[in-house]
Amino acid sequence: MIDIIFKKFIRILIILLVITLSGYLIKQYFNYSLYEYRVAKDEIVVIPKGYSGKKIAELLLEREIINDARVFVLWTKIKKYTNSGYLIAGEYKINKGINMLQIVDKMLTGDILVYKLTIPEGSITIEAVNIIINSPRVINDLDGKSEFKAQGVILPETYFYTYGAKAS
Repeated sequence: MIDIIFKKFIRILIILLVITLSGYLIKQYFNYSLYEYRVAKDEIVVIPKGYSGKKIAELLLEREIINDARVFVLWTKIKKYTNSGYLIAGEYKINKGINMLQIVDKMLTGDILVYKLTIPEGSITIEAVNIIINSPRVINDLDGKSEFKAQGVILPETYFYTYGAKAS
């Protein structure tokens, strides 16, 4: 009788040990993925509108910015349900040495790249249009539109824009 109780006790003890060890290893892997794995070099990443967390994770994994897409998706879901919001589409600069937690925070706050465009005073409209369409990350959708042929349509000023801004 005591022998049977002892065997059951040993089985329960082994099961608890395996569960504890598994939990510890999973925790260590999450810690490594979230905190320790760091980006090896500066990267510019464009997250298109409409991408799901899973699609974003696949993109980042392919570029070797993160080391586990499942951990990324799980962490973004946790952040979503703790009222941190959704991942925001845009163009991000991912600096060397940041970890997955910092990347997720960057994408939740919309810390996207912003470009600066200056139209100097005294520029005629055609010069201003050329400055706009030749600026980085601007989509040229003008195709000779007539509204920009008159003088004084584009004010000399400094403009700020993000990836995918249209010239019009």
